[in-house]
Amino acid sequence: MATLKIKYPTLITSVLSSHHEQCISLRQDIIREIEGYNNLAADQKLRIPFRGKSKFKVIKHINYDLCNIGQQQSIIICVEEYREGFDDLYLQKDQNPEVFINPSDRIGSSKNFALLYPVIEQCNNSWTNKWIIVIYDTPNKDDADIINTIKYTVNKIFKLPFKFALPNALNGINVIPEIEVSFATLENEENEHIAVHDKVVCATVKTTHSIRYANVTTDEAQEIINDNASLIEGIKRKIKIFKDPNNRATTDTITQELDDDGNLQSTFVSKYGYAHNLDVHDLPDINNITTMVRNFNEVITNYLTNGNV
Repeated sequence: MATLKIKYPTLITSVLSSHHEQCISLRQDIIREIEGYNNLAADQKLRIPFRGKSKFKVIKHINYDLCNIGQQQSIIICVEEYREGFDDLYLQKDQNPEVFINPSDRIGSSKNFALLYPVIEQCNNSWTNKWIIVIYDTPNKDDADIINTIKYTVNKIFKLPFKFALPNALNGINVIPEIEVSFATLENEENEHIAVHDKVVCATVKTTHSIRYANVTTDEAQEIINDNASLIEGIKRKIKIFKDPNNRATTDTITQELDDDGNLQSTFVSKYGYAHNLDVHDLPDINNITTMVRNFNEVITNYLTNGNV
């Protein structure tokens, strides 16, 4: 049996337009956005479509707690969401009859947690602000799905920008051991050779190709990241930066693609091979606020001491 883990995908915003000198002002900005969003009418809530699908999810409500992480007061958010558009699901409790889910029925999730850790730095006689967002990816969550939920919450509701410029974590590193750039494309497949091809509704082929670089200078890395000429609709580019040649689990990943309106969407995720192993006896307490604060304290301490700010 595979080991159960809590993982901590980490998003980092770009430098914000604000220039607060105190973290309390940063926290107040987020709390104001949360309270404003929670007061919106139901039909004004953020709807997140699944590309090419009839289903979508809606951010219903955002709860939050203030907590001390190290010496810094931070925010733990809990995003409540629901999904609609399912027409091939049913629910069965014990031996009761099956209840089929209609497209208008809502399937909800109320425990999507993340930590917002504020960072203030002084640069050229001015204060710069940004956030580290640590996602609480528990064994009952789909990795890509919870990252998507938190990413949209942070970017669309809190209005915090994500970076795809060279991360500040690489400042002071002259040569990056390895960079891998991969492209994924979905294409329609000619279906004449498929059995019963006249009944085929859709057939797609996913093609990928990748480029690996070794011993890349930071200037060259910036050139790779900013080369958007190859980005067209339907292509997703993923840039993995391997900073530690002895630990390939430690990566910074920048994902870039065009949305349905042709706008560039970019997400920066840092993974550094840090996780908490669990057994089944730990599961009832993983969303306890005391447990989460303890775990986040450990994660942020390791993150900061590894020079990732």
